Amino acid sequence: MTIRSVDMQVLLPKVPKVSNQQQTQQQTPQNQQDWMAQQAQQNSADNLKKVLHSPNSEESKLDTQEDGKNRREKQKQKSKNSKNSSKDLADEEQNDSRKGKHLDIRV
Repeated sequence: MTIRSVDMQVLLPKVPKVSNQQQTQQQTPQNQQDWMAQQAQQNSADNLKKVLHSPNSEESKLDTQEDGKNRREKQKQKSKNSKNSSKDLADEEQNDSRKGKHLDIRV
């Protein structure tokens, strides 16, 4: 296919425009890859700044609060048990017939 001179006059002014479009189309994938790489770097930098796990002090605070509750409950149970045991001792003392009848005094 030959190009006539009239066609050549029409085509020559369009060549830079078409070449720019073609170059843009060829660079688009590369530009997209660069942009994606830049976004990935930005995301990784942001992730480094974020706190992923709660510090150990937070966990220990929760544990100490739970331990405190458990200790209080155990102390309540012990006090109940000690009250019950003191009542049992008082009942045993009352049941012992020898106690309280004789008084020994030594000078």
